[in-house]
Amino acid sequence: MSDLIKHVIIPYKKLSENTLKNLLESYISREGTDYGSYELTIDDKLSKAMQDLKNGHVIIIWNLIDENLQILTPFEYDKLISRQ
Repeated sequence: MSDLIKHVIIPYKKLSENTLKNLLESYISREGTDYGSYELTIDDKLSKAMQDLKNGHVIIIWNLIDENLQILTPFEYDKLISRQ
């Protein structure tokens, strides 16, 4: 395990409204989640993703090495940093 910090949590409240919206749109367009027998609209998916952020069900992670953002559950983040 390295002492080098590779990932940091970005508080969603620190992002501009436009940046956050773009990030969430990118996230929901590639997440591939099955919503059941009906398809949710983009606005519904954005609303759910924002609620997940507010409730702490997902967090925004900045990868300092690759310089990219990810949205992960806290459990996924814990697994990620345990491998560093």
